[in-house]
Amino acid sequence: FHQRACELSRISVCAGKQGRFFEMTDYLFHNSQIIRSQNMTAEEIAKALELDLGKFNCCMGEEESMLPITTDLKEAESLNLRGTPAFVIDKQVYYGKIPDEALKSLETLGQ
Repeated sequence: FHQRACELSRISVCAGKQGRFFEMTDYLFHNSQIIRSQNMTAEEIAKALELDLGKFNCCMGEEESMLPITTDLKEAESLNLRGTPAFVIDKQVYYGKIPDEALKSLETLGQ
């Protein structure tokens, strides 16, 4: 995991509190080079998605916003995961893109 992994995860959690989790994770992945090269702050990233900065900054300061991250870290450790993004489907680990076959197995679960 990279140096800012937990901070960027927390940014996604806090964006999620404003209903923008998936938009934020997409933004982080598609703009990772810019975020890294410009050393963008959490607030600058939040501004890029036009989040409510008051709510965002409050969330970033709350210990509660780390709970889903620490839970995920514990689970990742128990599964011996070594990178992100990682997905576990039917006890099979996939790094990066999830193969179409695995996605199809998820579709059948929802029916």
